[in-house]
Amino acid sequence: MPRPVGKSTYLPGLDGLRAIAVIAVLLYHLSVPYSDGGLLGVGVFFTLSGYLITSILVRQWDRDGRIKFGQFWLRRFRRLLPAVITVLITVMMLTAFLDHGNLAKRGWEALSALFYYNNWYEIVAGDSYFDMFGGPQPLSHMWSLAVEEQFYLVWPFVFTAITFLWQRRKHSHGFAAVTCLVLAAISGAWMAYLVEPGVDHTRVYEGTDTRALGLLIGASLAFVWKPGVAASNASGSDSGAQASRSWRANAVARHLLDLVGLAGLAVVIFMMVRTDDNAMWLYQGGFAVLALATAAALLPLADEHSWMTRIVGLPPLRWLGERSYGIYLWHMPVIAFAPDGFVENHLIIAGPVLSAISVILAALSWTLIEDPIRRHGVVALARKWWSGHASENASATAASPAVSRRRGTPPVLTGVASVILLAILAAGLPKALADGSNGSSSNDPMAAIGGSGTDGAVKVGGANGNEQGNGADNPDAASASDKNGKDTAQGRNGTAGIDCSTVIHIGDSTSIALNSPDYLPDPADRVGAQYKRVGAKDVYLDIKGARAVIERYKDDPNATEVVTNMESHHYKDACWVMAIGTNDAANVTAGNQTSAEDRIRTIMDIVKDEKHVLWPTVKTVNAAQSAYANSGMQHYDEALRKMCREYPNLRLYDWAGEVQDDWFIDDGIHPNTVGAKEKGRRFADALTQAFPKGKKPASQCTVGSGD
Repeated sequence: MPRPVGKSTYLPGLDGLRAIAVIAVLLYHLSVPYSDGGLLGVGVFFTLSGYLITSILVRQWDRDGRIKFGQFWLRRFRRLLPAVITVLITVMMLTAFLDHGNLAKRGWEALSALFYYNNWYEIVAGDSYFDMFGGPQPLSHMWSLAVEEQFYLVWPFVFTAITFLWQRRKHSHGFAAVTCLVLAAISGAWMAYLVEPGVDHTRVYEGTDTRALGLLIGASLAFVWKPGVAASNASGSDSGAQASRSWRANAVARHLLDLVGLAGLAVVIFMMVRTDDNAMWLYQGGFAVLALATAAALLPLADEHSWMTRIVGLPPLRWLGERSYGIYLWHMPVIAFAPDGFVENHLIIAGPVLSAISVILAALSWTLIEDPIRRHGVVALARKWWSGHASENASATAASPAVSRRRGTPPVLTGVASVILLAILAAGLPKALADGSNGSSSNDPMAAIGGSGTDGAVKVGGANGNEQGNGADNPDAASASDKNGKDTAQGRNGTAGIDCSTVIHIGDSTSIALNSPDYLPDPADRVGAQYKRVGAKDVYLDIKGARAVIERYKDDPNATEVVTNMESHHYKDACWVMAIGTNDAANVTAGNQTSAEDRIRTIMDIVKDEKHVLWPTVKTVNAAQSAYANSGMQHYDEALRKMCREYPNLRLYDWAGEVQDDWFIDDGIHPNTVGAKEKGRRFADALTQAFPKGKKPASQCTVGSGD
């Protein structure tokens, strides 16, 4: 907690705990090894905030017998808004310069962050907190501030109702604490009910209703455990103050509290280091354990004289903790606007550099913006500036009338401008220079090929496979024939082409680059042209990011819906390329109960037995997200091999065995330009190996591309 403006006791241990939490979050977003549980730092913030805010309300109620709502909210906004506004202005300026295509989307995100409904905006929009395919986003962390601010708006009313309900009881604060625990249990049970194995957890992770759990446990503690010396100054009838005071007065009890707090902190750190961010148990009691462990750590840390406070409240941690709010605000924009691949390819350098930039910006923001406004308020600072210049001008008018017309810029505005300028230079300039030197554009792996809805396939026409439209109406559509009509289709090693006139390619985000001008400027390199090279007259591409057999991403159809729709058109002599599986493997790894075998069966049962199906195996390389680890991909590939025995029309292409590690972009999941070119060509050549023209399908289950 920053040093209080009034007479409240400063508790350095709480700032130390804040520092530990923000370091964990920073490491998580930098994808540092063993930091998958770093996202739990936000949960620590929630419990700490619930404790501190409720302590303020309890103190005010005990002193005045009521809550001054306007004063409470004004102080919260004064503390939180200035830094948020500074960050949002910076992000919008950087987006306009470096990522103009996302300016409108970023504007809506900024608006939701400014008015503290960002978590529900992300949930309703179907965005995923855990999906890093598009790279880190500069405002993806604003959801937690929205949860806290929504709590600040509602909690004073709930607090008043709870306190009024039990105020005539002898142990009113104890009853109020139990009420908070009951509400926390309801929130936790609701979280456990909503969570589904293998399905994106953003709704449960970011929902105010589910994350109230941690805030309420902190609030419960505040009723019975008063921070610092405030306990000794509380009224004698206050059971919470008496409990705090009696425990702190006993040396043995103080040592016991230190041990309990140390155990709680150990549990928190252990969870941060060892927890998988996809772990189902987090939502089925794990967040409750985290909140209770944090509450245990708060017991001694709420006493400025405790042994644990002396350790956790060491000056470096205390300094970071005072600026933890700013560090949290700045770290995501700094990471998001870093040059592409900087974090993934140079983590040893990127981690310290980006962390240092975040801390420097937070420190400047604290000194120039947050602390002055927190202490004096915007209006008071403006009056001070105005009156100061008015007196200077009055004394200077006699000497020079021109001087009276000069009025300097208010210091806070100068601070805002300085921080924004430094942030743009530190976060934006390296990326701008890197993008300019590489001549690259921002490619979104979550983009899509095909329209919306279940009938979104794109038909590829033209000799180069680049034009969209009806190939029959295009004189160049029969690209595998010469001017005399002679069939010239040919695969690698002299194979005669494919035994089908139509190719239907169903893909997820790993196929987007195969038909993207950003990755493959030459239309002849794109997958549609490659299928035509080996004999396809008609090519249909239906590719969507995050596609899986069962799960849907936003309003996009899943693979089952797409295949069902395409099959209803009764394409003759069709070869299907099922370039899906990466997300299915990840969903199974994350705990979804539908097995890989059942997912494959779902698709194969839709496609008629006489249709040829080529299903490429999948592979990832050092994927940042644990659910996408290659071990899960290998299990999925094994399931594919089992399915060959059940479906005679199924052949596998061993893409996993042919792909090279340097064919991936930095996320280790999607292909780069070389990988996209090789993937499209090899898919087409694998079709000639699996289903050669005028011959029976390959006798073996798995084929290669012929290379």
